[in-house]
Formats: sequence, C-alpha cells, structure tokens
Amino acid sequence: MNARLSSLKACPRVWGRVAGLSGAFAVALGAYAAHSHSISPENKELVLSANKYHFISSLALLALSTSTNTHPLCGCLITVGTVMFCGSLYLKGFFDIPTMFIPPIGGVIMLFGWLSIAVL
Repeated sequence: MNARLSSLKACPRVWGRVAGLSGAFAVALGAYAAHSHSISPENKELVLSANKYHFISSLALLALSTSTNTHPLCGCLITVGTVMFCGSLYLKGFFDIPTMFIPPIGGVIMLFGWLSIAVL
C-alpha cells in the first residue's frame, strides 16, 4: 500500500477533520444560496442540489472517521468526487461558469467512493 494511503489508514481522525471542513463549507454555501437574491431560480436549484450531495458526502466522511478498518481510498474517492461534482455545480450556480464534463466525472468518482466502502 502506498505510504500516504497507509498513513491515512493509521489516522482515521483525518476524515473527521475533512468532514468538519466539508460540512462547514456546505453550511456556508447553502446559507449563501438560500439568502442570496442575485442567483437566478434555475441556478439556485442547481446550488441547492449540489448542497444536498455535499452534506451527504460530509456525513459519509464523518462516518469513515469512526471506523479503524476502512480503506483510505474510500475517503479519498468521496472527497475528490465531492469537490469535482459539487464544486462544479457551485461554480455553475453561483458564477454561471460552464463546467462541461466535470460534474459527471465527479459523480462517478463519488459513486466509486460509496461502492469502495462496500467492497474494500
């Protein structure tokens, strides 16, 4: 196993820290979207959808932090998938930046993260 991945396995608290930061960003971005009047209704719906997945992923990372035998790849995949999927939807929703193929790729990576919890 890669040395960096094994160090993540030895310290499951890192996923608790990542979950805490991710959850804090989810709260902040969700609050901004809910109270902003500068976002179109279509984009607000997009941001709130991203926010829902962001919160769920944060909770998954928090759950991973309580397990001592979870493979570190699970947390890595969920984190990278969340950043790519939710991050690109946030960019599109808040700034109307086209994100092309990033959301589907991030979604697939996030899906592999969830599947890795079941398999690894």
